[in-house]
Amino acid sequence: MAARFWRLSGFMLGGNDLELAEIALLNGTTRLDGAATLTASHAPITGTLAALKDNDVGSSCRFAAQAVASAGFFLHWDMGSDVEVDGLRLAAGASEQRWPQSLSLAYWNDAQGWMFVAEGTGLLFPGTNAWAADAVAGLIPTTWNPADKGPGVTLSDGDLYASSSFYYYAVRSVHGVSARKCYWEVSELTGYSMPGIATAAAPVEVLTAEGAYPGANAHGWGYYSYSTGVIYHGGVEVLTGLPTIGSFTVLSFVLDMDLGTLRLWFDGVDAGVVASGIVGPIYAFFGSGASAIATCRANFGATPFVYVPPAGFQAGFGPTRLLFPVQGAQQVRPSRIAAGLAVSAPVPVFSTEGTARAQMARDVEFGGQARIWGTTKIKGTPNVPTKARVVLQHQRSKLLVRETWSDPVTGAFEFRGIDANQQFLTLAEDLAGNFRPVAASKLVPEVLA
Repeated sequence: MAARFWRLSGFMLGGNDLELAEIALLNGTTRLDGAATLTASHAPITGTLAALKDNDVGSSCRFAAQAVASAGFFLHWDMGSDVEVDGLRLAAGASEQRWPQSLSLAYWNDAQGWMFVAEGTGLLFPGTNAWAADAVAGLIPTTWNPADKGPGVTLSDGDLYASSSFYYYAVRSVHGVSARKCYWEVSELTGYSMPGIATAAAPVEVLTAEGAYPGANAHGWGYYSYSTGVIYHGGVEVLTGLPTIGSFTVLSFVLDMDLGTLRLWFDGVDAGVVASGIVGPIYAFFGSGASAIATCRANFGATPFVYVPPAGFQAGFGPTRLLFPVQGAQQVRPSRIAAGLAVSAPVPVFSTEGTARAQMARDVEFGGQARIWGTTKIKGTPNVPTKARVVLQHQRSKLLVRETWSDPVTGAFEFRGIDANQQFLTLAEDLAGNFRPVAASKLVPEVLA
């Protein structure tokens, strides 16, 4: 989780002001944000932003409830260069009522936008003007990806059990890594099973003799068993003499992306380095090595491992998240693009907390201090205002951002709290459905006065 830009948002306070004494971004015990440029979407009503990083829990910064509840409220850090954040520490102000019930931390990825690394709900109040317990890095185990598999692959048991019907078809994990040391296990392998690893370039469907099994091309490595256990890479055997399926129960993947190597363990016995020169991002990969059904059950860390991972290796395979000490069980979900988490309309005060969190997640990606507005009319002489459902979408990704109804008398509609640095499109459909929807594209929000 190394990035230059970091953002804290998604605050919920039950309608109260937000007051914090400190917000510390950490690597281990080292505070990283001291020299960072800290900005906020809204100005504080008391105190200054500098109070949030002065190491003095006696000074605080307070934001109005209306600002915190509005779309697009955030605190933003520019670290100057990429930094690895693996911890977050907060200090409370003078009131428990102004302590956040939940919040979200995200970093900016140039390819994917804002990415969540922490979501806390039911945060423990540490006492007035006191430090809270740290949010520390934890693993969110990945699964096989139902959206990244060949049609001959079926998934079950929470997308952890895979069955491939033919060597034409394979499946990739949701998560991939370019750095770190990771460990996971596979079991319930049948005679033609081929577990392995691959880059995003490895196809999951190839309807020719080349096939899509792990190691069928230069983009992956796969273990296969017949008279002996072998490693395939580039469509050929590159290593032989490994144990065969039936002689072991659990196959462990010991992936060291810092060195670019993969080791395999057979029932806990290290077979040594079976692949080297590996460059990420690398994903878990599985397919059949023959024109027959093959199966594989993966444990990416969701349940206890059979064998203890090597010292220094992450116990599991998946994205890391910052996990807060909370009241009761904490809800965590796989890391993904912020905009993908929320597609709801603006949340009224009586909405559920879950829906409110979804709206705030969406606003990490698209929120700001600008607006898009207009009127909906039925074309005629003159044009007649009409009530219509208006949907706001992000121009590039076509993700749903907001939706509303225009005024039935004037036809007026407005989306407030939108990022002025992105383009959007609107789609309007009249209430009666008598006309085709009307689209307006490449809209740039107008900054609010």
